[in-house]
Amino acid sequence: MSRLKTCIVLPSLSPYWHSRLKALVTHKTLDVSLCLDQALRDDHPEQQVQKIDGVKTYILQSTILKSTATSHDLNFIIQGRRSIPFRLFFVLWKIRPDIVVLCNATQILITLPLRLLLNFKIALIVEDTPHARRNSDGPVKHFKAWAYRQCDLFFPYSNDALAFLHNSGISDNIRRSSWSLDMETFRPLTMASPEQQKTKVIFVGRLISGKGIMLLLEAWQQLSAKTLLETELIIVGSGPLEEDINLFIQNNGLDGIMLKGQINYTQIVTELQNSDLFILPTLQDLFSLTVLEAMACGCPAITTNYNGARELITVDKTGWIVDPHNIKEMTQVLQYALSDKCDLKNMGQMARIRVEKMDNKIVMANFAKDLHYQTNNTELL
Repeated sequence: MSRLKTCIVLPSLSPYWHSRLKALVTHKTLDVSLCLDQALRDDHPEQQVQKIDGVKTYILQSTILKSTATSHDLNFIIQGRRSIPFRLFFVLWKIRPDIVVLCNATQILITLPLRLLLNFKIALIVEDTPHARRNSDGPVKHFKAWAYRQCDLFFPYSNDALAFLHNSGISDNIRRSSWSLDMETFRPLTMASPEQQKTKVIFVGRLISGKGIMLLLEAWQQLSAKTLLETELIIVGSGPLEEDINLFIQNNGLDGIMLKGQINYTQIVTELQNSDLFILPTLQDLFSLTVLEAMACGCPAITTNYNGARELITVDKTGWIVDPHNIKEMTQVLQYALSDKCDLKNMGQMARIRVEKMDNKIVMANFAKDLHYQTNNTELL
């Protein structure tokens, strides 16, 4: 069987995609090329291009347009960016792939004319959710739906993304996929850590209003004095709200909150492994990978209905789902989770079991099979 020439187009090479691609190229039936908008993103300086054996990488030097929008219904600011990969047309002409894997409507629009000439297939990774696109105006919404319908194969990464496809009039050639991790890296500690004095709750994310960090602090300060004394809140991340957070902590005498700032990928794993509970009261997340990371490390998770990753949570078994604007509810859930009535260790074990199959080797093996089937109408053994 000849190798399937596969070109994957991404905004940048995140640590997640780096490990996923390493798993994908172990399938020798694929000849993988990677096109990146930029070698380095100014909003994610840690995402530098690293060589992956078996992957040919092209830097498109795409034009980047930045935008700011306000979510009036939930009262937070969205900082957006749209890349225009003009060079993609010429790189694809050089590669002459059998199938191109894209992730947004702009890439589709640039790729479509060349498909007429080279007759390749287009697969689309779909992360959009009805919630995230609820404020899109009519023309934008219709254009995106039209562009998506031009593709040959769809990989929705969540139940919400699947609902988005159905809302866009797409029901055929869908292969339900998911995000994934290296489960050997993200795993609970094999040896029990030294007995710690306090229960550790951890938040990992950008310090922006959309992640609900100030709402979390409001809920945290309403915990009982006993719970505050016995619990530590670890905040990992950086962003424009850092000064506001420090001021809130000082004004309310919340000595049990520690700001770690921006830390590297390896340190995040260590922090999650040494925590008892993860919380992300986000107002909008297509699919927060930190929820998956935390659960893989044996942490039950608290998140919201506005996060596609809520599908990983079974209430009272692997975590909880809260309304971030209902401070009283968030406090009550935290109070219960941190009480003697709740067995966080057992919930963490169930959380790990829930996500174990979202391992890079498993997910990317299925991805390779689906690419082959769509292109050649033959199953890989």
